[in-house]
Amino acid sequence: MKLRKELELKPISPEWKSVIRSKVQRIIHLLETKQPVDKEIEEFNQLTGKDYIDVDFMHQEAMDLETFVDLASLPVPSKVEDITTEELIEIVTRAMDVETYGIETHYYMELFDIHVPMPNASNLIFYPDEKFKGNRSDDGLTQEEIVEKALAYKPICL
Repeated sequence: MKLRKELELKPISPEWKSVIRSKVQRIIHLLETKQPVDKEIEEFNQLTGKDYIDVDFMHQEAMDLETFVDLASLPVPSKVEDITTEELIEIVTRAMDVETYGIETHYYMELFDIHVPMPNASNLIFYPDEKFKGNRSDDGLTQEEIVEKALAYKPICL
C-alpha cells in the first residue's frame, strides 16, 4: 500500500546529513575535551527536533558515528488527524521491514507511536508480549494484531 504524502518519509539529502555529522562531531569533541556543551546540544535539538542529551553523544561504542548521524538526520514525524487503520498497518509493515527500509524503520516506529493511544506501541513489533520482555519470536504478532492492540489500549486513570 502506498502511504499518502503527509505520512511518507521525505528523502534525506546528503547536505543535511553532512550538517548533522559536523555538529555531532563538534559535540563529541567538546565532550571529549571536557568543554561546555549544553548550548551546542540545545541548538542541535532545535535543528533536528529531537531531545538528545550529552550521554547520547558519548556512547559511540554502542552505535557508530554514521548510524547516529543517520538517526539524527531523520525528521520528526507529523501527526495527521484522519489516519486510517489501513495506513497504520502499512506503517507497521514498513517498521518491521528492516531489510528494505533500514534506518528508516525508526521513522515509521515513531510515526506509529504518535498515532495510537498506547505509549511506545512500536515495542509490540519486536517484543510482542505486553510486558515487552524477551526477543521477537517467529510467532510474533501480525501487523493487524499490533495495530489492533495499540488502538484498543485504554490508559489507567487513577
